Amino acid sequence: VGLLYVLTFLLSLAHGKLQLRAARIYDEENATMSDFALRLTGVKKELTQEAELTQKIQKAFDVACPGGGLGGQNHIEVLGVSICYDYYQVWGEVDAMKDRLVERMDLDMQHKVSEHKSKLGGG
Repeated sequence: VGLLYVLTFLLSLAHGKLQLRAARIYDEENATMSDFALRLTGVKKELTQEAELTQKIQKAFDVACPGGGLGGQNHIEVLGVSICYDYYQVWGEVDAMKDRLVERMDLDMQHKVSEHKSKLGGG
């Protein structure tokens, strides 16, 4: 029985290594979102509107690369931004608000389901 545990453990390690290798090969051979993403730091904390930030980044690209220049493209287009907030100081409050929102959404969904059932005559 002990040998079976050791063998299973070793096989699981080998499987994990093969999975990582397959993921690396897939990433090298295919275009994924990470191939087209940038991480910007030092952005002013006042820039909290995605549309405004997208415009500013687009302008910066247009100035830095006026002809585009990537793969024969004439223009580099910023498709969108995702803003990450540092909310470490208030994480408890944010989590509590999130929990209340989820509870409210759950109650709303239960109410809609019961209304739908009563319209169908099921309940």
